[in-house]
Amino acid sequence: MLLDIVILPPLSVASLVADKVKKASLGYRAEFLVDNKRLWHHVSLFHVVVARNRLPLVLRLVNSFAANLPKVILKSKGVVRESRSLWLEFTYPRGLIKYKNQVIQALAPLRQGSMPYTSSHPLTPLRKRYRECYGVYYNIGRFFHPHFTLAKYASKREAEEILRKLRIPTISFSVSILAVAQVNDYGQVTRILKRFRV
Repeated sequence: MLLDIVILPPLSVASLVADKVKKASLGYRAEFLVDNKRLWHHVSLFHVVVARNRLPLVLRLVNSFAANLPKVILKSKGVVRESRSLWLEFTYPRGLIKYKNQVIQALAPLRQGSMPYTSSHPLTPLRKRYRECYGVYYNIGRFFHPHFTLAKYASKREAEEILRKLRIPTISFSVSILAVAQVNDYGQVTRILKRFRV
């Protein structure tokens, strides 16, 4: 199973973001828009490949993490383009980084293999080392960038045009829901398996 341990935003935040992106994307060729119906807005903490029979153990561990999560407030910094995709980036609260590292240390030993390699670029030595140790080469260590993926477009040009016109107000929310989610090969959440109140 391809899983991700994620922070879910309040529904009001997710709906606001999805609506802004949908309106800005009219007339453009989107490979996908995160709409909270087929794909879900989230801040990823750790992608991991596990055997289906280990899912109950993952759920128990995440439940125990949820009880110990310090108070964390995420505040958006702005929208950025990552190749053909747009992200809404957030600040790096120190408590979140410490918590993410605890999640990785607990769940990495359960992994079976690595997340699919979907990049068109060869791995740098550091990314290769991360993938060998943790099964993932992105959103980990120095490459951790708390963000929502908003959409992916048919071309960089289209993504750049939307980036220039998209206006999302500054968003701030207190983390209150962790979840274990199922993801596709590109790390996008397709199904929420279980939510945990913080």
